[in-house]
Amino acid sequence: FSTALAVYELWLETKLHQAGLMLTATIPLASLLTVVTGVLGVLILQPDRVPIIIKETDPLALPTALQLIEQLFPPNMFAVFVSNAGYLLPLLVGAFLVGLAFHYPKVHANPSIELFDSLSRIFFRINYYIIEAMIIGLGALGGFRMLQLRGSSDLDLFLELLFILIGLFLVLAIVIYPAILYFLGGRKNPFPWLRGAILPMVVGLLSGDTYFTLPFLYRFGRDNHLVPRKIGSPTYSFTMMFARSGTAMVIAVSFLVILQSYSSLELTLMQYLWVLGASFGASFLLIGVPAMGVLVGLSLISQWYGQGLEEGFLILLPAAPFLIAIGVTLDTLTSSLLTTLVARWTKLEMKPAK
Repeated sequence: FSTALAVYELWLETKLHQAGLMLTATIPLASLLTVVTGVLGVLILQPDRVPIIIKETDPLALPTALQLIEQLFPPNMFAVFVSNAGYLLPLLVGAFLVGLAFHYPKVHANPSIELFDSLSRIFFRINYYIIEAMIIGLGALGGFRMLQLRGSSDLDLFLELLFILIGLFLVLAIVIYPAILYFLGGRKNPFPWLRGAILPMVVGLLSGDTYFTLPFLYRFGRDNHLVPRKIGSPTYSFTMMFARSGTAMVIAVSFLVILQSYSSLELTLMQYLWVLGASFGASFLLIGVPAMGVLVGLSLISQWYGQGLEEGFLILLPAAPFLIAIGVTLDTLTSSLLTTLVARWTKLEMKPAK
């Protein structure tokens, strides 16, 4: 409902094309930035090899690239309400089409516009109530993560990899992203924005699910970042699907560690560049994978690389929940950054309450 209204309102203000072009340009740039940062981090820090431990595990039924593309849209559009949890894109495409259809004669469109506006506001209020309850449940999620930490007997083998990823995340979150927002977002102090994104990032870290963080982005984007409905509703959703920059960075760093672990030779420049390009490309195939993006991405590029490494990603399986969580945390911050920039560039950012 909110996205349909957003498309209609942006079209009325002649800013729909402007916002769309901004997203089209910034989403790949954000993913390229983080992947390059990750590859440079590995190139500079040269992490140790991970011991290859062979264990019997149940086979993982992870999708191929073709299956990921085929699963974007269901054969029956009503299936989006009852099946695959990754069916967010069909809903947004439908909302976009409805928003465009609102531009037809007012006598036909006005009743529907009023209905969508009313339902949008009602569900936004319901979202407030749900978030209040979910905040209480974050303690349970935190406890679950602690149990995972304590139950991971082999996690010490991956500590260097995790520390590198955490370090790269901090560099991006505290230095690079605030600098981008400062220089491209009107030279305003960026740290209030960063402070306002902390809770959505915590939710991303604890849940490891990009869609789970969306309600928090909608609410705190409006409350803390002054992002109006007409920008926040479509932009947060599209960036959390397509701008998987954090997941792309984790995939790149993790696969480079896998390559180092399986080879006694130093990695070549061409291998670094191949991993950079493959991780960047794989991140755009994860649109319908909100909760296991890193694992599916590593599976994809392991298959693409071949040379006996088709299942090489399995050596990182004990650390997978934590790799996924780091990726989703940075995905969340990237979504917040891009949406805030679009709101400022289109001059639709709300004025702070006095």
